[in-house]
Amino acid sequence: MTINFGPYMALSCSGRWPFLDGPEWFWEGPAVFVGTQTAASLGFNTYADARTWMLQRTTNPGTKGLKLSEVTENNGQMDPYGIGAIATEFLVAKVGMKKFVAVYREIGAGKSFSKAFNDATGVSLNDFYLMFEDARATLGAPRG
Repeated sequence: MTINFGPYMALSCSGRWPFLDGPEWFWEGPAVFVGTQTAASLGFNTYADARTWMLQRTTNPGTKGLKLSEVTENNGQMDPYGIGAIATEFLVAKVGMKKFVAVYREIGAGKSFSKAFNDATGVSLNDFYLMFEDARATLGAPRG
């Protein structure tokens, strides 16, 4: 089955279902982040207003107590959208948009999410998770 899921999905899986490897925060969060940036650039909102919404989503009881590495599902219990958007914002700030997009290309080349992440960004996924958790409260999304 081929489904059009947008440019990132096209880069990573050419519309194949089910999606390839990777946690749900990485599929949903970047869509929120990029959509928010685009809407702000087009004058439909401000990034700051949308970021407030992202941060509110991180307080979902099924998400707030989890480490980013544990936000692997979009199952009604955990909410990958807000925390994923904040993690994407953090990732892009650390490595830039080009390396961020390259993660999808690497997945599309058949690599596991962890390997694709490392090869594209130059940062191991485990190190990214540690950096994110270390900065999480400063980013406005404390665990608790």
